[in-house]
Amino acid sequence: MQDLYKNIQHDNNFDIDICKMFVSSYVFKILVLLRITITLNKSRIEVLIETDLKRYLSSIRRGIEKESLRTDRNGFIAESAHPSQLGSPLTHKNITTDFSEALIELVTDCHESTSEVMQQLNDLHKITYASIQNELLWPNSMPCMLPKESKIKIGNYGSSNIGMMKQIY
Repeated sequence: MQDLYKNIQHDNNFDIDICKMFVSSYVFKILVLLRITITLNKSRIEVLIETDLKRYLSSIRRGIEKESLRTDRNGFIAESAHPSQLGSPLTHKNITTDFSEALIELVTDCHESTSEVMQQLNDLHKITYASIQNELLWPNSMPCMLPKESKIKIGNYGSSNIGMMKQIY
């Protein structure tokens, strides 16, 4: 970390710059404690290569949470329940729903390599597509065509206390 001090200026945009540079909360916390930002003459990549940050970044574990609305073939939000073939949205650790029955959330485990994360995400997509039959996963940030809010099915997590609390929440 000592090499890092040679290339530092204090800056009011600390949080923004650091968030853009580092995905790892571990590295972010180190830099927050140092109360520094890297505004360099060199590129940020060069600084990472020249410092111990490269070692920290290469050893982080990462995972992905990806949300997608289930839609029918016409681009309208799916009105069907969460597919039973995907397991319980309350207890399945990798395939669940968020606030709506139609909002699938794919959650990878944490892996050291990005290729392992992407392989698992790909596998979760395959499992999901095999289970949703004639529906699609909406790929865009903006939602598909939606009915009135009252027609959107709230996520159903079962009748257990935990499930009912999650549904109410």
